[in-house]
This record gives sequence, structure tokens and C-alpha cells, in this order.
Amino acid sequence: MMNEQNLREEIADIFDGMTEDDLIYYWNEYCQNNSYYENMIHYQEELNDYCSGMSPLEIAEFTKGSDITKCKYFCVNSYGLETGDYFDDLSDIDDLIDYCINCYESIGIPEIDDLLDEFFNQEDEEEEEDDE
Repeated sequence: MMNEQNLREEIADIFDGMTEDDLIYYWNEYCQNNSYYENMIHYQEELNDYCSGMSPLEIAEFTKGSDITKCKYFCVNSYGLETGDYFDDLSDIDDLIDYCINCYESIGIPEIDDLLDEFFNQEDEEEEEDDE
């Protein structure tokens, strides 16, 4: 019998086995689906596109205090430009796990979808037994 803590741990294990590119893809999908656009993670190479239309002074102010030339990723939020070399630097895996559990449709990761089906079917069976 799987409880929510076991479910969370198993989902975390699946994410631990993914590449950073895959994690960023699913994180950005989570952000898009919840309108958290400012938390989306971008690759350093995308900075030129992101800053297109800005003046040199605006770019200097925008990147002030960041390590964008050294870091692989960035996101732009209410604090400004945040940079990091790892997925965990700019995200919260617990938020992604919560999203998986609370999303009412397939999230596109078969292993996680199977776990969720098993977990929620188990809950449904328990409710039916309680009703009897």
C-alpha cells in the first residue's frame, strides 16, 4: 500500500534519473501551465534573444550582479536576473512533484503517470470499501 510520502519519494527518484535538459523541459512546462513565466529556466545562449531590443545601458543594468557569462542557465523574476549552473539552482523539485500529484491529466512521463494511476486507484478502492 502506497502512501503520499512513498509516492513523493518515488517521483523524486524518477526525476533524479533524468538529464538536466529533461528536468528543465518539465519544469518549464509546469511554469507555463501555471503562468509562472518568470520562473522558467532559459539557457545562457538564449540571453541575446531575451535582451533583443534593449539598449546597452538596459542590458548592463539587467545583468548587473549576475554571473551570466559563467553560468549555464538563467531566469528572470521579480528579483531580476538569477543565474545558475544546475537545475536545482533555479527551481524547486518539491513544487514539480506537487504539480505531478495535483495535475488532473497525464504529465507525459509514463513512469510517473503509472505511479499516479496506482496511487489514485488505490484511494478509490479504499473509499469504496469504506462505503460498504
